[in-house]
Amino acid sequence: MSKDDVNAHRLELDPILTIRTITEIHEQVMSALNEVQHLEISVPEVGEVDLSFLQLIEAARITAEMEGKQISLVRPASQQLRDLLERGGFLTDMDPNSRTFWLHERQNQ
Repeated sequence: MSKDDVNAHRLELDPILTIRTITEIHEQVMSALNEVQHLEISVPEVGEVDLSFLQLIEAARITAEMEGKQISLVRPASQQLRDLLERGGFLTDMDPNSRTFWLHERQNQ
């Protein structure tokens, strides 16, 4: 967390990020987002993850942007998450904001 993000709230997620747990994850993310301006999400390096998680996070990013808030990941997507992003088509023609969000890659200006 940078010094500019001292007011960010960190949400530590459990290692099971699938359709079986997505309702609980949704509640955690939205509850935290309702309370803060900047939400940092810590995604475990190893665990179970499926497309429902990616869809939830993308929807939360849109909601946050509409409310003038910010969501970020504590660290870049793990290899497991990158593989899922690839399989789900999220890496195809990824826009710069998504590249920064998921991969922590910034475009040179």
